[in-house]
Amino acid sequence: MEWIKAITVTSLLAGATLTHASNTHFGLQVGVASGGNTLGTVTYANHEQEDLDAGSGVFFGAYTLTPLNPNGLAMKVGIGYHSDDITASNGEASFSRFPIEALISQEGEKWQFGLGATYHLNPEYEANFTTHDLIKADDTLGMVVEVNYKILGKRLFGPSLQLGVRYTDIEYKFHGVTKKFDGSNLAAMLSFTF
Repeated sequence: MEWIKAITVTSLLAGATLTHASNTHFGLQVGVASGGNTLGTVTYANHEQEDLDAGSGVFFGAYTLTPLNPNGLAMKVGIGYHSDDITASNGEASFSRFPIEALISQEGEKWQFGLGATYHLNPEYEANFTTHDLIKADDTLGMVVEVNYKILGKRLFGPSLQLGVRYTDIEYKFHGVTKKFDGSNLAAMLSFTF
């Protein structure tokens, strides 16, 4: 059922960009994020501990960038996978979700600024300690702000390699848990538009 939602939302967002489909560019991105409330803690053999946070982890995804006007305004629509996990002597824990994003982006020769929404599908916290626990969270809506700098490529909407930072503001409500968990994070990312 979650995959049907993801495909439906992605199709609707992609359909919104078809007005200028002949100018649409595609891209790939990868990044690492940090932040959010602690979901779980593991203890290593040397007794050191590490937290699993609701905003941390690595993410990767694909996106389309569709020009809306010749002055650098564009719509960026993407889908990805964001996950973090830790393993220790007393067990392991992981948190994963599938973000779908739609941003309005303003592009210049070297800089690109974006603001928009992110919708996280199928957030799941899984822990294997003395017992196996799988706790799902509601699909949830958040906000994204990103800034990218073009390392390679200068043309508006042309092929480019970008180094960027992004801030995501989001909260997760897990089934059976009264407290909401802040998943807000700051991330560094590398993107390639072709």
